[in-house]
Amino acid sequence: MSLRLVTASSILIAFAAAAVASAPANAGEAGLVEFRFHADELEAPRGPDRVFRKLDRAARGACVTSGRKTLRDAAVERECHASLVAEFIDKIDDSRLSALHAEASGAASGR
Repeated sequence: MSLRLVTASSILIAFAAAAVASAPANAGEAGLVEFRFHADELEAPRGPDRVFRKLDRAARGACVTSGRKTLRDAAVERECHASLVAEFIDKIDDSRLSALHAEASGAASGR
């Protein structure tokens, strides 16, 4: 995946859609997944929560399709979403977002 990160007051994280291309509806398509937020958002009360929810929605929107799907397709979409969220979190490199991601990942796996 390629990454573009702008570190001014507005942060843009963009990934080539390598993971997204594995999702059934996007098979064979090349694209870009972008997530934008202002660094100041992390400093606001409940800011990390809001940024994490936006980040999660962006990844879900890039990976998950509507309609009927096979169990394999659903598993591929979940993996795409999980990988994309992890990539976003790694590139942003904020301990508060990392903690929220760890908590959400634990809840999702039933821990």
